[in-house]
Parts: sequence; structure tokens; C-alpha cells
Amino acid sequence: MTADVRNRIQFPTEVTLARGTRVLLDPPKVIVGTIHSVKKKGGEADVVFLFPDLSDSGMNSYRRYGHPRDSVIRTFYVMTRAREVLYFVRSGVGRSGERMKERPIIFSTPMVRAILDGRKTQTRRVIREARGAKSLYAGEKDGLWVVERFGDAAQSLIRCPYGRVGDRLWARETYELIYWRDENRLVYRADSEVHINRWIPAIHMPRFAARLFLRIEDIRVERLQSITDEDAWAEGVFPEDGDAVAAFADLWDRINGKRGFGWDTNPLVWVVQFQKIGSLS
Repeated sequence: MTADVRNRIQFPTEVTLARGTRVLLDPPKVIVGTIHSVKKKGGEADVVFLFPDLSDSGMNSYRRYGHPRDSVIRTFYVMTRAREVLYFVRSGVGRSGERMKERPIIFSTPMVRAILDGRKTQTRRVIREARGAKSLYAGEKDGLWVVERFGDAAQSLIRCPYGRVGDRLWARETYELIYWRDENRLVYRADSEVHINRWIPAIHMPRFAARLFLRIEDIRVERLQSITDEDAWAEGVFPEDGDAVAAFADLWDRINGKRGFGWDTNPLVWVVQFQKIGSLS
């Protein structure tokens, strides 16, 4: 099987695994396509999405010859074909104007529940490479947070592995694929009442199984113990005595203590603030 054939069958294969074969056989409820593919040339559609971004070839032409006249004509043409709603979409572009990227990030089951409930909007992750450095500098370069490490060896640059403001994260969580009522279904440990003998760990979750998507609102670098009471609540903890920082410290030690990055070591951490932009049930 060639790479081209594998790429073409990947999407229907993933849909079948996630939703069952019936979804491929039922009549479509919504038909999506270009203006020319859905209707004959010159036709209209109820809802039109307009992507004003240029393709790679169009961008090269723009840089070489200036603004292409055909793109202006095409944009105006599409605008006149919407009967009810016209959406302008900036495809794959973040707030800084750079190409938006999407990356996976692992969350434990309690933290997934906190995100779904709207209680968790921050996460702190250890900067492992900063350990043992004699001196450090943290700052923003070209819209990307970096940490410069000065030690016995040469200077090194540590880039934030979660991206920049405007990028997206998809949450990896514990899940399972079960056969129920004559079809395959995805179930998630964070909200499933189904008894599963063996769950699939979050680290093995593929992109097609993800249901929780986050947009990065802010990134900064700080020492772990610099966390404020307000930020501790934003980490999704639910303290019985009202002391959010103590509850977060306890949670942190349970996750990172055995790795050598306990609360008392006060490691340098990435602080990623995010907003939930979508979740599928």
C-alpha cells in the first residue's frame, strides 16, 4: 500500500473506529464542499466559509509580483454566493500572525474533570532542562517563551514545548474503545460510568480520539512556590479547608515528588494559561 493510499483511507478508518460503520452508510445530514462542487457553477449555498489566506503558491506569487488580481475577484465572487450566513475564517493563524500549531498535552483524570467543569484554566509543567544550571534567564523571543541556561557547559536555549499564545493543545486523557450496541464507541475515564477492566493510558491516546481542545491564552516562567492563591484555584484544586496553595502543593507532590521535582525543590516551571474552546461528548 502506497503512502498516498494510506493517507486517503486514514480519515474514514478513524471515523469508523470512533463512531462505527453505520455513520459511513447513513445519508449525510450536511453536505460540505466548494461552491462549484455542491452546486453548479454560479450557484449559491445557505452557509459559506471564506478563507482569505493565500495558498503557498499564491503567497509566492504575491511576494514576487505583488497582490494577485485574481484573489481579489475570487473573494468578491464567493461573498456574493452566501444566501444566509457568510463566515470569514483565518485558517491556522494565531494572534501574533504566525502559523498556529497544535500539540498534545497529558492530563490526569481529576484534572480532565476540572477542565470540563470550568475550574481549571492553568497548568504548570517542570522545565527539566533547567535543573542544575548556575544561572538562568527567562523571557520572550519572537513571541515564544524561552529559558537561557548558563552552566558549566556552553549556554543553551530551552524553548517552551507547548508553543506560543494562540496555539492550540489537545488533551490526552485515559480512554477506551468499546463495542456497544452494535458499534464502536469511545469512552473516557473522566466521565464514564461504564466498568472497564483495563483503560488505555493517556500517553497512548491518538489525535482522532481527543475530545478536549484548549487555546493558549498566556505563557510565563516562574518558580513553583511563586504560585498565588488565585492561581492555585485556577489549577483546578478543590480544597476542603479552603487553602488552595496547600492543596496544590499536595497534588504536585503526588505527581512529581517521585520524579525528583517535589514542592520543596521549588523547580522552575512553565505556566500555561488556557481556555477551553471545544469538547466532544
